[in-house]
Amino acid sequence: LNLQYESKNINFPKNVTISESFREKILNSEFFEFDNKSKFSKELQLEDKTNYFVILPLLIQGVVFGCILFGRDEKFSKSDLNVLKAFTAVCAYAIKDAELADIFKMQSKILQKNVEETSIAYGEIEQANKKIVEENKIKNEVLANISHELRTPLNAIIGFSEILKSEHLGQLTNKQAHCVNDIQVSSIHLLGMINEILDISKIESNMLKFSPNNVDFSLLLSETVNIIAPLALKKNVKITTKTDIKSSYWGDYQKLQQILFNLLSNSIKFTPKDGYIEVCVSEDLDNFTLSVKDNGIGIDKKHHEEIFSKFVQIENDMAQKESSTGLGLTITKELVKLHQGEITLESKLNEGAKFIIKLPKLRID
Repeated sequence: LNLQYESKNINFPKNVTISESFREKILNSEFFEFDNKSKFSKELQLEDKTNYFVILPLLIQGVVFGCILFGRDEKFSKSDLNVLKAFTAVCAYAIKDAELADIFKMQSKILQKNVEETSIAYGEIEQANKKIVEENKIKNEVLANISHELRTPLNAIIGFSEILKSEHLGQLTNKQAHCVNDIQVSSIHLLGMINEILDISKIESNMLKFSPNNVDFSLLLSETVNIIAPLALKKNVKITTKTDIKSSYWGDYQKLQQILFNLLSNSIKFTPKDGYIEVCVSEDLDNFTLSVKDNGIGIDKKHHEEIFSKFVQIENDMAQKESSTGLGLTITKELVKLHQGEITLESKLNEGAKFIIKLPKLRID
């Protein structure tokens, strides 16, 4: 991903008008490459300081509404183009999301001026509401569709950093090992945030699929703890697991892993250094019970219900130091409901927190 882009080397005048043939190439291609000797470079009046260029269209639902020009001194490799495709997809969403925000602002101003008292104002609000619904639907669909483009490069970063960390490719110095660990921790954190945004968009668009199968809780715990271990190691938080079950559970393995990952990630964020987290799975005649307990900052009882709402973050010193989308517990609750289960919280301020999930022993077809 070591791409060297310097916008100061590209002079793209605002008054440039592109030819019809150039326009067709942009509209009908995933990407369009050319060098500084081509007629397209001259047509765009680009300086000769940059050797190679690529244009990628900005797409929403297959419709091109703009494009992004990238330039560099060396040719773009296949992996470079994959990264740029993912980046362009994110930009397309960001632009449309900004337009949606402008609509909300416009609606707010209209309401503040009481223009609903006139038929003209009522018509404007009605049209704005229709556009909000349409834009929100597009946003959710775009978010769900770009999951592969976003997750693939991040998973590659995490995988390669793990290889470097294992020293299979050679011994690392202490400084190199520290840098590799920071890369891995940051990538896992970023992947978790992306997953949360994509998951909530799927939930709101009713695109969340349920794929049940027999689940081995022992395997689920060990795999999830291994994935999140770098985050715990950074704060020297000890994670212990305990399983006391004799049968397997019929559920969606990936979504159960997401539930456990969200709860562990949340506990790590709000547990001080050298803290501990206990993960337990047990069963009785009717239910499997999964619990995650920590000795972190705890949650005041008055906030126990609201923390499961979207974008809610409790105000405290530690929370201000931790970046979060405020969606993790909302998604967790929805995934638990998908399994016909329920999640509860036992916690007091400054006395840690314990999330308890009860999953009924029902085969869901």
